Amino acid sequence: MTTIDDTTGRLSINRRAVIAAGAAGLATGAMTGQLTTTFAAQDGDAPPSDQILSLPLYPYGELVYLDPHRATNWGHHWALLPHVWAGLLRFDEDGAVTNDLASSVESEDDGLVWVATIRSDVTFASGNPVTAEAMIQGWRRALNAQQLAPMAGYMSRVAGFDAFIAGDSEEIDFEARDESTVAIRLAEPYAHFPEDLATFVWAAVDTMALASVAGSQAPYADAGAGPWRFAVADDDTLVRMMPNPNASEALPEGFGEVQWRVYDGSRAAETAFSAFLNNELVIADVTGDLRDLAQQDQAIADQIQTVPSSGSTMLIGMDFAQAPFDDVRVRQAVAASIDRSVWANEIMSGEFTEATSITPPVLMDSANYAAPDPLGFDPDLARSLIAEAGIDETNQPVITYYLSADASEAERQRTTALLDMISANSGLVIELDDAITTEQIEALRGDNGGLQFDLRWWWPLTNSPSGLVALAAADSESMSGWFNWSADLENADASSAAETFAALTSDVVLTMDATERKQMYAEAEQILVDNAVFVPLGHWVQTFAQSPVLTGTRQGAFTGYAPLVLDSDVVYQPTS
Repeated sequence: MTTIDDTTGRLSINRRAVIAAGAAGLATGAMTGQLTTTFAAQDGDAPPSDQILSLPLYPYGELVYLDPHRATNWGHHWALLPHVWAGLLRFDEDGAVTNDLASSVESEDDGLVWVATIRSDVTFASGNPVTAEAMIQGWRRALNAQQLAPMAGYMSRVAGFDAFIAGDSEEIDFEARDESTVAIRLAEPYAHFPEDLATFVWAAVDTMALASVAGSQAPYADAGAGPWRFAVADDDTLVRMMPNPNASEALPEGFGEVQWRVYDGSRAAETAFSAFLNNELVIADVTGDLRDLAQQDQAIADQIQTVPSSGSTMLIGMDFAQAPFDDVRVRQAVAASIDRSVWANEIMSGEFTEATSITPPVLMDSANYAAPDPLGFDPDLARSLIAEAGIDETNQPVITYYLSADASEAERQRTTALLDMISANSGLVIELDDAITTEQIEALRGDNGGLQFDLRWWWPLTNSPSGLVALAAADSESMSGWFNWSADLENADASSAAETFAALTSDVVLTMDATERKQMYAEAEQILVDNAVFVPLGHWVQTFAQSPVLTGTRQGAFTGYAPLVLDSDVVYQPTS
């Protein structure tokens, strides 16, 4: 199974668990726990309140970066960085784009130029004003040809991007129209540009505050404009945040410091939950096994919360370039053979709800997107389709699903149950191979140009259906070399459907009317459903524990367990 972000398509394979405050690959003071004298005793590092709010951070083997221009597109960075590094726009708890440092962001020339007006009350933690020119200098830092930000792809639509990052030009199309107005010209119109602009690589970074600072100490130089600032910690499993003394937002009165405690490794969730039970944390993520444990104690069960609307979908993908999935009837038979209620409630023990669409429910609940229904459970239809495809007991095609050898026994059992369900309801046999490593599976994918059958856990970045393009476009990193649906296929029907999808999604990103865009995306999703490009299984139920001593937090599909903001609405009243 692969877990993939809809925007980059890149899988994370780095299994180290350290905090990297500076440039990638450097063993900085914050990583080793050896404080740098200059920054170990900054003014303001003593908390204004003696209460410390302790929260967990789960990097899942990834490095933890505190610099928005060194950080990767990974969940723990989204939980952490926006508290310190504010941009013109941001995402709310459900992934909707909202204003942050900007009072407004408007389009000109039908989405070719985007103009932001900066709020008059925002200041960097350094005390320097946030101006249009300051924003531009920060963005240029992200695009430094010598040290390109990992998230620079979200800036790639800007006119002049390619030449600038190659070092061939000093020019890129950012313009300070006046002190508080900044304009960004794109190479081509793009209706969804605010979604790019809300990512943390676009954060305001005070390059004046960084002028005499070593790169490894940049996170601690008060160069952010968020309500909090990073402070040096003497523990390499700890990230400290203190209030930004120049923040315009009112901050909580119940605590004066936030400590993010890093939990990593195969037992990270269990260890963090144990810390929660011992009152060392006020929040903890709750996995399936822990949820069952928590239900055994009513006092603990009362503290279990779920995110109201799911932001992810578990999907089946099948390679259009490998038989028998080059035949739409076989793909549709797989879809019709799955009882999603049984899969979600029995096989997955309620950790998922049954899929109602390819796109996750948060799009319907928070963005008024009307997604088409998936192909329904119909064993008779599944068997009929398999027979029409010329498959019976005497000529079963060889189909293999590869599950990593280091998968848990529970995952093996769940996978086996899913494959058995498909076989029982359609007559199509899919063998499970769990004897090779993740690296060997990846090598096999490279050799074959794709994976014949795979599970895909899809997390769209926003509550917009724009993620469908990155999920299913022929040239996307989640389709090409995986499932290979494209207009170049020999099968005329599959080729035509891919061509129609491409034309529709090319037009939709030029459409400035939001209602019209949603209708076009619904048409595009219907093409995916009809052609069984992806078969949705279920939507994950995000569950976490939160102590009653912490109230007023906002969590959603975008944030998961982590509070979106720590502002004056958040109240912390520890009992002791």
